[in-house]
Amino acid sequence: TYSLYLHARHTINQRTYESLFRGEELIDEAIRIDPDYAPAWVLKAHIHSQQADIGARLPKEAFPMARAAVDKALELDPGSSAAHALSGDIKISFDRDFRGARADFEHALELDPFDVDALYQTAMYYAMIGDFEKALELALRTYERDPLHMPNYSTLGYSYNNLGRYEESEAIMKKRIEIAPESFGSYWYLAHSYVAR
Repeated sequence: TYSLYLHARHTINQRTYESLFRGEELIDEAIRIDPDYAPAWVLKAHIHSQQADIGARLPKEAFPMARAAVDKALELDPGSSAAHALSGDIKISFDRDFRGARADFEHALELDPFDVDALYQTAMYYAMIGDFEKALELALRTYERDPLHMPNYSTLGYSYNNLGRYEESEAIMKKRIEIAPESFGSYWYLAHSYVAR
């Protein structure tokens, strides 16, 4: 189960339609083997959230799937920092419940201030509300703990751009392209750095 979980986590880092659907297949297989493995349910929720984010699934289809998976993860492990963070992601991205999302993110970091997924999701929240200094601080903490966490590169690039730090945004996006050349989001943020100058 753990091997399939890691394989799925690595696969989705490309953030393409194909990689997300392949990651979904892998994590579904992990869940079939061990349906009580809470991290697999968290990753399943994350995959569905990312599918909505890049347009691989319609949000009205993907977010209910993500919510069901995160609810299952919390049922299995109420102390899962990553599950609480993903609950916040669903609240902000689909429900537009910013207060509820913030409470989930704060609770996630109280549970585990070093959880990469909780740090990333909270960084994204602060970027969405326009607090780019806080977003950058949390995104850099995420990067220190997992330099291959692809979605975090977008948060770094977005935050650097909005703080007028275009060269740093360009450098981090070029690094992401080296790691995941198929991910179209990298090119969008890199282009944004060039246009914003």
